[in-house]
Amino acid sequence: MITCECLQGTKDNKGYPCLTEFLLDYLQHYSYTEIHIVVYQQDQKILEKAFLSLLRSGITATVVMLRPSGVIPVASSGDGTEGSTMLPKNFAFLTSGEMPVFLTTFGTISSLQDAFDWSFSRASREATWVFIGQDMKSFLSKDSYFPLDNKIIFAQWNNQNNSRTAKIDLWEAYQAAPHLTKIATKVGYWGSPLRHNSNPSSSSFGSPPAFKLTTLDRGANSTNVPEEKKKETGADYFFPSGNIEPRRNDLTGLHIRCLTDTWEPFTDNQPDAEYGVKIGGFMGQSFDVIRDLLNFTYTCRQAPDRQFGDKINGSWTGLVGELLNGRGDVIVTALDSTYERTQVIDFCLPSGVIEYGLIIRRPEPETWTNYTRIMDLSAWLVYLCYIVISCLLYHIFVVWADHGQTQPLADSVFDIMSLHVNQGDIAVEGASKRIFLFVVVMTSWLTLTFYTSVLISSLTIPLINPPFKDIAGLLKVKSYDMGLQKGNSEVERFRTSKDPAIQEAWSKIVMQNPANLVQTAEEGIRRVMEESFAFFLESGYYFYHNSNNCSIIPVGGTVFRYGAGIAVQMDSPLRLILNYQ
Repeated sequence: MITCECLQGTKDNKGYPCLTEFLLDYLQHYSYTEIHIVVYQQDQKILEKAFLSLLRSGITATVVMLRPSGVIPVASSGDGTEGSTMLPKNFAFLTSGEMPVFLTTFGTISSLQDAFDWSFSRASREATWVFIGQDMKSFLSKDSYFPLDNKIIFAQWNNQNNSRTAKIDLWEAYQAAPHLTKIATKVGYWGSPLRHNSNPSSSSFGSPPAFKLTTLDRGANSTNVPEEKKKETGADYFFPSGNIEPRRNDLTGLHIRCLTDTWEPFTDNQPDAEYGVKIGGFMGQSFDVIRDLLNFTYTCRQAPDRQFGDKINGSWTGLVGELLNGRGDVIVTALDSTYERTQVIDFCLPSGVIEYGLIIRRPEPETWTNYTRIMDLSAWLVYLCYIVISCLLYHIFVVWADHGQTQPLADSVFDIMSLHVNQGDIAVEGASKRIFLFVVVMTSWLTLTFYTSVLISSLTIPLINPPFKDIAGLLKVKSYDMGLQKGNSEVERFRTSKDPAIQEAWSKIVMQNPANLVQTAEEGIRRVMEESFAFFLESGYYFYHNSNNCSIIPVGGTVFRYGAGIAVQMDSPLRLILNYQ
């Protein structure tokens, strides 16, 4: 067994030999900027010695000693300043550094729980903690909750009464839910190599166990944090990656209450006797893969009002309301993130992008206008000016080339107009006259070719000229109503938008008629086909259901574009795991 020889003055930490050396390696490995040592009753002297040893070590980080109440002395080895701070009794720690870590012992945490009825569950999710001790069995056997996203490392000393050497095993523990079994995983070591062939068994912590024990597969973790030896202490160690998500991979016993609704292609749901609603679509397939990887179960249902969720008179409707009121754990559908929604629920990383735009009934083609709208008004005016100028120039060339012999202007105009339609027979003499007429002929030929080719295409497939191309145009037309789907995110976006055109459309069109807030997308599409009605619809849903429907067309392009995907209850530990998966 490889061990380390403690430095002089550090091996008198009763039960914790090499504590200072271990802390130096651990803290410097992760580059922590603040080290908070929590002291109360049990193990007070040991922690105070660790505090002083770290100050003397010259570590480039702020070292602070915290007590549960009163004035706490503070010392910094970074700038040498001293002062004091008040620590609230509820341990609502306030840190100024980007990388803080809290250090204490199993016994200290137990004393704080007994004295102040304090739970470390919340604190362990907000900052990294290192719990040091010798009997993790007793500590984990207590009625404490270790959330999925807790950042606690257990450093357990296995020194076997040898005060000059230390073998420290590093563990993590988590629970999929407060009522489920604690899962403890060995994730590293300090002082002696991790023995792959000595996986801990549940019998070592009593039978039946209050928790499940596993050993980290170091091969899956070593790519992020390689095994190293520090010259400063001579210790051999393996520290786990700072990313805890890959190690939260067993949610056995957890049953998730899922909320969903159909929104193709994200979700395509079907009734199911076992699951309530069976989620289809690519989000449903992805969620099933996550379930198989993490070993949890779930059942799904839809919101009673079949809405995604909007805030009306201070209360939330739809899926958001169900999640907010604790009637579900996760929403699996194309729920896009809005400001008001993010104030009450948490969103995972987007599963896709939602784009919203207007659709209207396809206008009837106007056959006679096909002959003139091939070019817009400015193009026609330019072409007319070209004809007039070419006629005048030709007349000047004729008079100049014939040495003063005049030709009626009407004859010059007739000659040029004949060339414009590729007709006529003109006797040409002189290089300048030939060049000029060649330019006229080529220009006329190119113009005629373009016009006839587009004309034939437009007569075969009539060009559509929508009455408006955006929301500002819709307001000018004044003959169209505009609708949104009730409970969808676009309702909030219109209601809270700072864009003048969107504000006017919301107040003067949508809100003037309650029927403009339709219950379903199908109802909105039906009204588009039957009325002068512009409906605001998500583009993916439109193309999935109506790509072959020639009766409706999108106009104006994308108005809103946002990410959409899974959502969970505010501050749920599930968010961390689902984001990683």
